[in-house]
Amino acid sequence: MEIKIDLHDVLRDEYGSMENLAESIQRQIVEKLTISLAKGIQDKVNEEIAKLIDDQIKRIVECQMPSLFTELIDKEYETVGSYGSRGKTTTMRNQLIECLTKNMTYNAARYDSDKNYFTKNVDEIMSVKMAEFKNQFDTHVNETFTKEAFQYAIEKIGKRLGV
Repeated sequence: MEIKIDLHDVLRDEYGSMENLAESIQRQIVEKLTISLAKGIQDKVNEEIAKLIDDQIKRIVECQMPSLFTELIDKEYETVGSYGSRGKTTTMRNQLIECLTKNMTYNAARYDSDKNYFTKNVDEIMSVKMAEFKNQFDTHVNETFTKEAFQYAIEKIGKRLGV
């Protein structure tokens, strides 16, 4: 088995001219460095441009957002049901008010899954407050009962003993 290497294929530059080994190595190093530097510079330029564009977009959005929000919240639209049926015309502001009003009413339901957040929170607060009241009430009743029971026992013992 014989391996032949044609150095003419290895030592030719991109124009087909023959070069020696040192020139070939130098050309390849310069080519790799040029590509590497060009890629690094391009990445840096892209990064800086993206940063400038982001800053400009943020500034424009900050300037335009209040008017866009006002326009969006007061813009009329037509509601669409789950099957595509057209509903009433309303605005985002009216929908927010309606949703908040609907969800800020106490709605006692059988199951927790049927309760809205307002009802769940009211129930939780009430159970905590009732537990505190029950503890205070039980403590007061126990103190009063114990005091009255001892007083009654002392009176009865005193009468029997004739004191």
